[in-house]
Amino acid sequence: MPGFDNSINYKERQYNDLFRFLLENMQGEGILSTAISIDDVILHPEKYASNVVIMECSVHAQLYSERYKDLTLVNNGFNPDLAPAQPIVQEDDALAILGKFFIGDPYPPGYAVTEVTFHVDEPSTEDVPIPAGTVVLSEQNSNILFRTTMADTLLTGTTDVTIPVICTSSGPIGNVPAGTLVIMVDPIPGIEAVNNLNPAYGGSDGETQESYRQRLSSWKYSNVRGTYDALVAAITSVTGVNDYYIEPHPADEYGVTNISIDPDTPSVLDSVRAALEAWKAVDEKVIVSGVTLEEININAEGNANIDMNIPYSADELARFGELATHYLKVYINGGLNSDGSSNRGLGIGEDFIKSRAVSYVLGQVPELKDLTLGAPESNVAVAADKKAVAGTITVTVV
Repeated sequence: MPGFDNSINYKERQYNDLFRFLLENMQGEGILSTAISIDDVILHPEKYASNVVIMECSVHAQLYSERYKDLTLVNNGFNPDLAPAQPIVQEDDALAILGKFFIGDPYPPGYAVTEVTFHVDEPSTEDVPIPAGTVVLSEQNSNILFRTTMADTLLTGTTDVTIPVICTSSGPIGNVPAGTLVIMVDPIPGIEAVNNLNPAYGGSDGETQESYRQRLSSWKYSNVRGTYDALVAAITSVTGVNDYYIEPHPADEYGVTNISIDPDTPSVLDSVRAALEAWKAVDEKVIVSGVTLEEININAEGNANIDMNIPYSADELARFGELATHYLKVYINGGLNSDGSSNRGLGIGEDFIKSRAVSYVLGQVPELKDLTLGAPESNVAVAADKKAVAGTITVTVV
């Protein structure tokens, strides 16, 4: 455009420069009389308040100068030497204002996760329920709180139960070392100690200026927003998501996309919603909710005394029954295997297969020679948007 600096070096335009440019173009097009001195108009605009052309140029110059202020903020935000001092991108930073239209908002802060073991010194004489939301805190800093993400039970005859926990505050403050989450805010009768055997990880302050700037610099146009892959990428970017299900649209019909998330903790669901805003289509309607649970109720009978020269006692058989009950829950809900390794459990939409459950339990309780599931009578087909969860489980061992 004549009169403007068309070089790649950006610079802000002030009101007077824009006003002069517009006036010169009006004179050049024969719209404004050349008898009028542009310098006089700029120095004494009040003298020309009745001139419609001059007043229109003034209004446009004012609007353009405000827009150039916005552009200058964006330009400065993209310049590392002029970026804000704080290392974390803020939503109102010029850099974020520019980048959100291309790569979405900066990555949100992360919440640290780990597992906590609830312990008794001697095998428990009764089941001890551990509610979801049980809060433990760090002995090093009483402001660092973690809460359990699911309910579980310290079974009769056992000494430990390990449950996932998530920090109630985002940021690296939650990345605590192993052996530091040792205080229960509200002690549970029957539980003598609590501890995290592994460090917590995943706590972050959010995306840094450098990371966001690098992502923006590397951006290339592609039709990614609103695609299935875009939704998957957004969901899997969230720390703490164990599983998900995206309900497809009916054929040839536009509507709401329903997404089921496991676990259904508020912090995980909110983080997924925030991540989806960057990747879903602008006009796409997405509903994020916790996965619907389908209880699997089991009645089983096991045998430990086959070919035994010295049969197991009644107490031992009862103990084997408790272990079989526990590991049927672990098979469905997830948890620790007998060797201390982790078992994922059944995922969203994964069917309960009786033979697989039996095989798993026999591998965890070697004293059992066989295990027969009387109920359910057949395999349980779980809908694609639901997740199996252990219901009432009873195992008798003879």
